[in-house]
Amino acid sequence: MSESDRAQMKEMAKYGRWTGMAMESCIGKMVLSGVLGFGLGAFFSLMSASFAIDDPVRQATEDRLALERAKRLEEEAVSSGKAAKPAANMATAAPGSATGSAAKVPGSSLKPTLPPVPPLPEVNTMQSTKKFFVQTGKSMYSSGKGFGKVGAIYSGIECCIEGYRARSDIWNPVVAGFLSGGILARHSGPRAMFAGGMAFAAFSGAIDLFLHRSTPDED
Repeated sequence: MSESDRAQMKEMAKYGRWTGMAMESCIGKMVLSGVLGFGLGAFFSLMSASFAIDDPVRQATEDRLALERAKRLEEEAVSSGKAAKPAANMATAAPGSATGSAAKVPGSSLKPTLPPVPPLPEVNTMQSTKKFFVQTGKSMYSSGKGFGKVGAIYSGIECCIEGYRARSDIWNPVVAGFLSGGILARHSGPRAMFAGGMAFAAFSGAIDLFLHRSTPDED
């Protein structure tokens, strides 16, 4: 190798060491787990939204039909109110009659049976599609943020415990899961913190056993 090739190899080896140190550090693991958790949560939210997607054309048709029904009910209410006004005038025309005296009582005048219905706003296809994408984006961000927070907390705690104990066994994920569950449920009280920690510890231990202890040891 020439001197330039040797210098280039040394530079590449130096960058490789730096990359390995960053990936093996607790901060690097937390950042990587948070990014992967955010992407996983956003993907799950997008999949659930795609299963529950609604046709914007059908939704616009339903909104238009609902608007027509509301207008029809309002017209019926107005027509019934106009028909009730002549009957009220006939009742008040005979002062000596029983109906006339009853009509003079406050609150006894006839009123429309149906109140006017406010018209529904018209929603076209573009507005429905825009609303769907906005809601889906908010749901993806919220779900991704939650998954990313869980992944970053768990990965950072497990890395610190493994570095302190200087060994890799099942107790690292179990203790990390217990502490992570307690931290995530800290706003719900001590009982919820203990229950969340136990559930997270059991889940972490089961996943660790399934991933690392499922294959038998070779002789």
